[in-house]
Amino acid sequence: MPEESCCFIAVFGKVNVVQHPVDGGVYPIPLSYCPAIGSGDRMLLFCLKDYPGYAWEAPGIGIVSETTQRNRAGGVYVDVCYEYKALNAPIKRDAVIGCLTAQEARQLMYPRLKTNWLRRIGDASARRLGL
Repeated sequence: MPEESCCFIAVFGKVNVVQHPVDGGVYPIPLSYCPAIGSGDRMLLFCLKDYPGYAWEAPGIGIVSETTQRNRAGGVYVDVCYEYKALNAPIKRDAVIGCLTAQEARQLMYPRLKTNWLRRIGDASARRLGL
């Protein structure tokens, strides 16, 4: 019996905008910050306030196709490769937060990093977000 896919929120900051834009299909994240994620998993692609064009919005969903590890200055990274699916209209931050549990919402409202980070979300939150 195949495993069920998991859902995540992938947060994009302005740090990797040129090399890895939200619609680019590759989400690089340090191995030490990468939860278990694999083919078929779904990510809500959410941009922080400093991301050009999509400040505090989720413009699309990423369907994970594969993950690969690579060495890079600063350590080992995981490239989460995904198929980008644009939403009809970006989901605003408040609407995203309204679909999450209190703990999930706190992580999104007060991100500690200005770069990419990835968090798993529960099934109920994923359903409310349409993942």
